[in-house]
Amino acid sequence: MNFQALVNFLNDKKVALEVADDQLKVHAAKGCITQGVANAITEHKAQLLEHVKSSTMQNQMIRVTKEEKASGVPLSFAQQRLWFINKLKGSNTSYHVQGGFKLVGPLNVEALTHAFKTVIERHESLRTVFIERDGEPLQVVKESFNFALNIKEMASSKSEINGELLDEATKPFNLTEDLMLRVLLIKQSENESLLLFTIHHIATDGWSVSVMLQELNSLYRAYNNNQINPLPELAFQYVDFANWQRNSIKVEALDKQQAYWKDAMADAPEVHSLPLDYPRPSRLSQDGALYQHSLNGKLTTAIKDLCQSQQCTLFMLLQGAFALLLNRWSNEKDIVMGTPVANRTQAEFFPLIGFFVNTLVLRTKLTGNPSFIEYIQQVKVNLLDAYANQDVPFDTLVEILNPARSESLTPLFQIMFSLQNNQIPDFDFDGLTFTPLTENMRIAKFDITLNIEDKGGRLNCDWEYNPKLFSSSTIGALASAF
Repeated sequence: MNFQALVNFLNDKKVALEVADDQLKVHAAKGCITQGVANAITEHKAQLLEHVKSSTMQNQMIRVTKEEKASGVPLSFAQQRLWFINKLKGSNTSYHVQGGFKLVGPLNVEALTHAFKTVIERHESLRTVFIERDGEPLQVVKESFNFALNIKEMASSKSEINGELLDEATKPFNLTEDLMLRVLLIKQSENESLLLFTIHHIATDGWSVSVMLQELNSLYRAYNNNQINPLPELAFQYVDFANWQRNSIKVEALDKQQAYWKDAMADAPEVHSLPLDYPRPSRLSQDGALYQHSLNGKLTTAIKDLCQSQQCTLFMLLQGAFALLLNRWSNEKDIVMGTPVANRTQAEFFPLIGFFVNTLVLRTKLTGNPSFIEYIQQVKVNLLDAYANQDVPFDTLVEILNPARSESLTPLFQIMFSLQNNQIPDFDFDGLTFTPLTENMRIAKFDITLNIEDKGGRLNCDWEYNPKLFSSSTIGALASAF
């Protein structure tokens, strides 16, 4: 594994690097570092030390001033893509990020409201609006803001409540004036409530949601016990990242990476070949449905043992297996899918809420007749090459590849795969139990998204799909085959 591929891999897996007493310290989740990765870290130790030192020094110079934030700062690459989509097509609920919980127990509404306000105060991205000046989009940070929980008393039927939750999740944002976070609290009884938060994707990603929930956990507990804010002050904000990103990526390196993608995606199929249950609509539908199942503990252990023996990551093996499944079901030997990458290459940006994530396109060619072990090694090389060229923003990739545009298809790929490691924290709210809501999540950004979470010794699989294209029985059969 070369140095850049190693750095990209560590960043994507949230492996934090720091220098203490001139020694390299590695902080990673259990099982994340395989023997192969450990060997690569040892091999490139000197380069990693210099990388961390130079990154820290560089970040000391990227803070955006208060005056600049008030007058307008250029958007990050990811923000700019969503801003253009919003300008061209209007508010799109596909770019809403939702989360919901059923709360059981005595809820302190004042403490909860205070906790959300503190999160918005801490993270400027949630109180950033977007303006246009001389044809260019700019982000402006609002110093003052008004926030309140939207509280409703409803002891209604399940269908009526789900309808209320769906209405809240799909209500559009006005990017020029709204807070990028809103919260609905439905009080069903004295000790039962439903909590739904909705954030525009231009201000958040999966990692950010985990950050927000962890902070809410700490803040609510503190405020419920009349204690002060326990969280440390943030050294940087999202606008600092946007500024750093615009100034840190060298033109030569970006040109080289763009050349890689032009070659890697040459003559790629524009749409997958999975048989559809229903004709594809002329306009992309935002309808969504969810199918859930788990791979049991025995199978999960066997999969991880295989990863260990082949010195590959869990993501590599699962993505390879998914591509193989799509090959068998579509009879297509050229499989293209997307995957999100964290894109937080500096440790200073780890505790921030914002839209950091980038999208990588993964192309798997199933030619010849390799054994499964040989195939996984091919997948491994393919993924490491993609990680080594992940600095090209997805919107730029779409521009340079220039696929045929259609309102019925997402460009470059229509199938998404992710292995989730932004797990919801264990809540420690006084006297409250939390159960995640899933039935209100009815938006599908792609034809099929397979999201896998490694939790509790099992691999939990969420199949989000477009019911205008696939029936529930088809997705169930696909999941069973996987």
